[in-house]
Amino acid sequence: MKTFLACLIVAGIGATIAYNINESNYGRYEPHFGPIDFEGETTASNAMAALKKEWSEDIPKVELPDGNEHDFGIMQPEEEGEHVFAVKNVGDAPLTLKIGASTCKCTVGTLENESLAPGEETEVKMTWTVKTNDSTFGQSAELRTNDPTQVAIRFEITGKVVRQVQLVPETLTFKEVASGEPIELELKVYSYMGDEIELGQPKFTSDEMNELAEFEVTPMEIEEEDTEHAEATQAFVVKATVAPGLEQGPVSQNLVMPFSKVGEETVDASADSNPDEEGEGGKTIV
Repeated sequence: MKTFLACLIVAGIGATIAYNINESNYGRYEPHFGPIDFEGETTASNAMAALKKEWSEDIPKVELPDGNEHDFGIMQPEEEGEHVFAVKNVGDAPLTLKIGASTCKCTVGTLENESLAPGEETEVKMTWTVKTNDSTFGQSAELRTNDPTQVAIRFEITGKVVRQVQLVPETLTFKEVASGEPIELELKVYSYMGDEIELGQPKFTSDEMNELAEFEVTPMEIEEEDTEHAEATQAFVVKATVAPGLEQGPVSQNLVMPFSKVGEETVDASADSNPDEEGEGGKTIV
């Protein structure tokens, strides 16, 4: 009986000590989102009002008057482009800006002003070089801010890549042809130049094929349904007929297409012409 009473006394003392330690360490702990009074002064209905007393409403806020995307339209390979985006601070505190990473070393972003007072606006200039062989291009750069709702903004540039003069299709193919049958080929030439051009006499890079080939170059209207080439200023149809007489076996040749501005002398599409090479009277493409 005495042992049982002793155990009860020890247990009571231990519980009292544990309670005092817990109350001392955690009983009056203030949560991260503000004070909570266990007597009922802070409730679900007035919790936000209590938080507003602790937090400042003066924060910066980013606004992009013209958005963060821009379609630049048509560009040529290796051509340089430039576009300016607008950034405005519509908040109540200073806005800080910093240019972050870009998708390519050929894309550079520059800031006119790295700190904006409330109501102030600045420009972010993006410059880039088209470094792709695809028919479309896309570049982007990141802008970092101290706006808690938009800590990173990505500006994006998109467009279409075309040469000054484009061949469609770029590769002419034909299946097996009997040695006694002619070969007929057709392609379209689209010009995206501001100046009117004219095509010269096309030639293959093979003297043997040139002796057997006949070409017909005809201007054509760009159809409204042809949205892919809607920006082209001129178009031509080039038809080639190669008479029978080629040696048996695989055939792989380049077609050299000379062109020049109207009024200038057209270059000679000789077998040693280089693609897109400037000549005294124009250019050639292969």
